[in-house]
Amino acid sequence: MDRQEKKKLLAKFGKIPLDKRAVIYARYSTDVQTPESIERQVQLCSDYAQENGLTVPKAYCDKAKSGTQTTTRYNYNQMLEDSAEGLFSKIIVFKLDRFSRNLRDFLNDQYTLNENGVQILSTLEILPDGISGKLVKYSLIIGAELYSDSVADHTSSEMYRNARQGNYNGGKIPLGYRAVEAEGRKKYVIDDKESEIAAFIFEQYAQGKSYSDLVKLLDQRGWRTKNGDRFSTGSFNSIFNNRIYIGEYGYGKGTSKAVVTKIPELQIVPDKIFEKVQKRMAQNKVLAGRRRAKRGYILSGFVKCGVCDSNMHHEPIRSKGKAAYDCYRCPNTKKNDEHGEKLCDNLRIRRKYLERYVMDKIFRDLFGNASLQDVTERLNALILEQAQDSERELAEKEKLLKKNQQALKRLKTQKADGKHGLDWDDEVEKTNANIRELREAISKLENKRDSMTCKPNDVMRLIGLIRSAEIKKLQAPEIYEFMEAYLDSVTVDKEHVRVKLNLNKIVE
Repeated sequence: MDRQEKKKLLAKFGKIPLDKRAVIYARYSTDVQTPESIERQVQLCSDYAQENGLTVPKAYCDKAKSGTQTTTRYNYNQMLEDSAEGLFSKIIVFKLDRFSRNLRDFLNDQYTLNENGVQILSTLEILPDGISGKLVKYSLIIGAELYSDSVADHTSSEMYRNARQGNYNGGKIPLGYRAVEAEGRKKYVIDDKESEIAAFIFEQYAQGKSYSDLVKLLDQRGWRTKNGDRFSTGSFNSIFNNRIYIGEYGYGKGTSKAVVTKIPELQIVPDKIFEKVQKRMAQNKVLAGRRRAKRGYILSGFVKCGVCDSNMHHEPIRSKGKAAYDCYRCPNTKKNDEHGEKLCDNLRIRRKYLERYVMDKIFRDLFGNASLQDVTERLNALILEQAQDSERELAEKEKLLKKNQQALKRLKTQKADGKHGLDWDDEVEKTNANIRELREAISKLENKRDSMTCKPNDVMRLIGLIRSAEIKKLQAPEIYEFMEAYLDSVTVDKEHVRVKLNLNKIVE
């Protein structure tokens, strides 16, 4: 309370003795009460004060605040601070659970009020002095806390049950859906008009459109958000992160009790498009992190810890009596687990040594004194080394294709022998669909492998770019543009530094 407010309050109390000065505290939470209940509480507390000869010039009120969390109640905390000013000696509440529903918080705050000579009074409960009064208060608070826990448990159980049954769980309804009454409960259904907008947004982003492009396209069509507003670049993250668009509805995300229900009739976006969008968002997140990184460190955003796979951060080292230097360090080396053990025991590495090593390796491996043909062969060797994952995936797809072809052959033999079941047609259709998808995937992987082959012209183009830029003399932002274009990652562990180039950029 500032000096001016204190002066006003003292003026209202006038010459009234301290033991007759009181304030009111009222609160309502969003679960079962309404804003009108605040006025009712204040009125009842005022009546109580009048009956007991107390003067109440001020009421502290918190609206839509839980009684289990005192840290979020601004006026409650202000009242506790003001209690130290010696302005009042009593706090009147309609009921003790308006003051707190958490025993630990109540004990801490009760201690503060006792130190400040302030007493709590309730209009509904008799709170005697001494040990018996403490027992009554503690019993009432424990009862209120148990009630809150019971309400929370019931609400949580209901939420999980709704998620399992695909019922609407409250909250903002996503673009493309409506909540309608069905058998006494609300359920999601697709909104035909809005679903067209949602599908369009996913398709365009998957094709490479930016958020700004999406805003322009949607505006041109006169399409609006769920609330009827124009779309903005901040409208899309919540849409892209919501798995209801592929028919997945859940509750408790990120917890061990998470529930996910598959509801095919709610799917608006094909799985392939949705996954493509997720991959693009993940890539953009990495790029955004690199752009936000401190530009004095040319490898910011590229260095990964080889022990725990976290991103290594830049850190200045300053020791008294020693020369200062900068390094890259895994942030988990400063953190401990629940047993007090370090999350990571990797070593930090000096910035100038790492950056020099990476730059020299790029020039040594790609742009040394070797002939153009040698550089081309070296590049292709690196490409093949990094393409091992694609080769493994290709081998797995070919194996699955062979398995499905054999299954189709068996089904045809069963048909010829008259030993097929009633679902034979469905099995054949399903197997043929699998074969088509696998052949398509294999074709794409083979094309990707073939297109990654580097030719002398590609090398000449890259060497020309590097030499014209004189990369070793470059300053920000040019050097970062080069890194983003041609460096994939740098992995540092206790003994090795591994540099991985973004070779797709070289040959695209």
